[in-house]
Amino acid sequence: MEKSTRNNLFFIFLASLLIILIRLFVIDFAAVRGSSMEPGLHDGDFLALNRLAYGLILPFANIYMIQWQIPANGDVVLCQNPLTGEPAIKRCVGVAGDVLRVKDGILEVNNMRIPLKFYQEHTMKPESVIPDGFVFVLGDNPDVSVDSRNFGVIDVKTVLGRTVFPVRRGAEKNE
Repeated sequence: MEKSTRNNLFFIFLASLLIILIRLFVIDFAAVRGSSMEPGLHDGDFLALNRLAYGLILPFANIYMIQWQIPANGDVVLCQNPLTGEPAIKRCVGVAGDVLRVKDGILEVNNMRIPLKFYQEHTMKPESVIPDGFVFVLGDNPDVSVDSRNFGVIDVKTVLGRTVFPVRRGAEKNE
């Protein structure tokens, strides 16, 4: 085999290996399912995720090997729904130490009102503090979202990445 052919094959092998490692450890993709994140994200939107945002996750097992950060308020994250085990895209609105209050059907986080009402059945206590290692997540469309109001705070180990940007937008509803 010629030296240039071997060099080309070696380069192709290294490039392929690098792409696979980036895909496994750095970048992931997720599709928005349902309308729980409307109006910002729609059913069918395809999002790029930063898998390294909070730590190094073991591929396929979705277990943190090393965790160096936790989600911050406002982060849109891919997490596991504790009721179904399915992936869900939600917004982090409360972190460890934050005080959650349900007052007159309105959610408050550290005395700041979150502009949504509790239209559906929820499992929250009137007042609670988010424990270490947990976050409170909500969908942006509270009328249809199943989120921490229903299943409580989630372990940060179930957060699998932070959304970066939409790769492809699904069809928006014209209403």
